[in-house]
Amino acid sequence: MEILPVIVALDDMDRERAISIARALSGRVWGFKVHELVDVYGPEIIGTLKIYGRVFVDMKVSDTPKTTRNRVRAYVAHGADFISVHAERGENTLRAAVKVGRDRIVAITTLTSEADASRVTELARTAYKAGIKNIVCSAHEAGVVRAVAPNATIISPGIREKGAPQHDQVRTMSAPKALLAGADLLVIGRPITDLKDPTAALEGLFNEKEDPV
Repeated sequence: MEILPVIVALDDMDRERAISIARALSGRVWGFKVHELVDVYGPEIIGTLKIYGRVFVDMKVSDTPKTTRNRVRAYVAHGADFISVHAERGENTLRAAVKVGRDRIVAITTLTSEADASRVTELARTAYKAGIKNIVCSAHEAGVVRAVAPNATIISPGIREKGAPQHDQVRTMSAPKALLAGADLLVIGRPITDLKDPTAALEGLFNEKEDPV
């Protein structure tokens, strides 16, 4: 069975629903992204979900180097595979995160819910210089990020089928086109988790035909 390069965002749901989706998609995707589930149920939810796949703790840490280091260390202790930190905090904070999180650290550049992507290149360059190997950006910016961070894993949210509702996303792209544009992993939430059959929804996103970028 092919494992798709997808991180399923388990947002806006309770623990039981999250576990149900993770169980259904276990072995089909890279893993799962959590944010408010950690806020509500504590970091122990990380270990629970790791039964079904890898876990991206998307807390978007944005603090002083010392506090960032401490928070990252705590998530590592609970088994997080990825931990996000805002690149805008600067090189000192990013290096502090890398010191304890190593290749688990993910740098957030500009959110796909924001229209202004003018700082993506600058932030990606800062993150890569600090030793971060994973960078979040829209698939629209995958090419420019690859130019300044050639060996990075590019993680792209904002994945939507052509003509589908964008919800709060501004810079969107379909899954096949995002991979063609240079994204390595795709973060997908509602187009999968809002549907009754998340497995069928996942497969449908990759069956869509796309013209080359």
